[in-house]
Amino acid sequence: QVLKWLVERSGVAEAVERAQAGKKKVALPELLRIVEGILAEARVSDKAVDPPTEEATSAGSRKRRSEDGIGGVADDGRPSQRSRPSQPEEPTGQVAGGEDWLSQCQSALKVERVREKEKLDEKTQPELQQARSSSSGVPLPLYWKLELPEVSHVLAQKGLLPEKFTPVENPHATLLYMGGVGSEDQAAKKAGVSREQFKGMREALEGLDGQEFEVKMVRIVFEESVVSAVVSLPAFLPCINKVPHVTLGTRHGVPPRYANEVLEEMAAGRKEGLTVVELPAPRPLKGRVSLVYESAAGGDVDGA
Repeated sequence: QVLKWLVERSGVAEAVERAQAGKKKVALPELLRIVEGILAEARVSDKAVDPPTEEATSAGSRKRRSEDGIGGVADDGRPSQRSRPSQPEEPTGQVAGGEDWLSQCQSALKVERVREKEKLDEKTQPELQQARSSSSGVPLPLYWKLELPEVSHVLAQKGLLPEKFTPVENPHATLLYMGGVGSEDQAAKKAGVSREQFKGMREALEGLDGQEFEVKMVRIVFEESVVSAVVSLPAFLPCINKVPHVTLGTRHGVPPRYANEVLEEMAAGRKEGLTVVELPAPRPLKGRVSLVYESAAGGDVDGA
């Protein structure tokens, strides 16, 4: 009877049909919402019925006992010998079954809510982690680089860059872009590589942190908005960019990372608008591996 009554409730039959049709993911939340509504109605009904006072209960009990001849007196003044007729006990199976069913529904509802919370936590955890790091003032890693201070001396020579070009500050070759995020998955996505590849490069660079290596400048590429130098790195030094390079200068308002886009187009066959100067002999440069943090980057990210 409980199940029949439940199925007759609005929306239950439709949800059951969806479940039978294999759409359990849609049907289960609907059934749980309906059950939650039933439980809410039951709680409201319980509160709406005021319990009888003790005095009213006692008076009603005495009246029933008098009417049944139990504990009262007979017409001749003697105590009544009439006994209360035995009443059959009401069946409890149905009520117990209904309560058990409602208890199961409540448990299922709690489980579903926990699952929804876990799914939400999985989606928001990386953002929360990044927000906590930012709000707590903890600097987040932005990118690994190879510092090339000797390039600054080269840029100091007049006539090397076209007019209205601004030399970059702190010239370097970007090795791995971290993205300024706390999650490794997000960082790998920003870098455009798999998590395993990103982790391998990061661990390799951590092992090389602070070490100095020799690289070679092999050619200079001129474009209307940026000038960059292509460099040859040691084979053991990881680099996320398809064309390792150091940005030399840009037009006003052009970010240094634009050089990465230009060099990738050149590697794909672009020739229009480019002037490539091959150095007669590769120029050796000393570089040091280091990690740049977001708070210290100042927005100048080459090759990102």
